[in-house]
Amino acid sequence: ATGYRNTAENTTFPFGHGLTYTTFDFSEPGQLQCSQAACLHIHVRNTGAAAARAVVQLFVEFPAEAAYPSALLKGFAKTSLLRPG
Repeated sequence: ATGYRNTAENTTFPFGHGLTYTTFDFSEPGQLQCSQAACLHIHVRNTGAAAARAVVQLFVEFPAEAAYPSALLKGFAKTSLLRPG
């Protein structure tokens, strides 16, 4: 079992927490036109003092009747090196 699927399990860091020497600001996601079922975009800004990369993760949640975990990781992308500011 993983920490993000098993809420009864105590973890030191939540799934996807990441450890870095800076902080990031993530915009609200927006939808793009694409040939897939859904495509999203998000702006990431480095608000800290050190250059770093961020990993943006997409989690979806289904109604209880769907019998899926409460948070299902559906996608992720790593940014290029983001300089402060």
